[in-house]
Amino acid sequence: MSLTDAPVSVVGSGAMGSGIAQVAAMAGHPVTLVDAVTGAAEAGVARIIGSLQRLEAKALSDWKSETEMRLLADKAANEQKAVKAGKPLIKPALKRALTFAKKTCKLNLNLPK
Repeated sequence: MSLTDAPVSVVGSGAMGSGIAQVAAMAGHPVTLVDAVTGAAEAGVARIIGSLQRLEAKALSDWKSETEMRLLADKAANEQKAVKAGKPLIKPALKRALTFAKKTCKLNLNLPK
């Protein structure tokens, strides 16, 4: 048995006990949570589950935000490269609008490929 799989027992399932139990469980330890008050250990487990769900939601939210920021940064970098290379920079929505105008109004527009 390695130190990381060592079982952890926590006596008391209030805020402190359930917090210790959560940290130990997140570190990979098998955890036993006990309390002298009937139903308190179950409430402590429910508190831990709720906390883990909030952490999961926050992690997902942070990951989405980080991913969106990376995509925006990549897009900005690509746009800067295009401008430096002398390529015309037209946003896709604008390009679609110009293409539509060209088709419907029979305009002769020089759209970048």
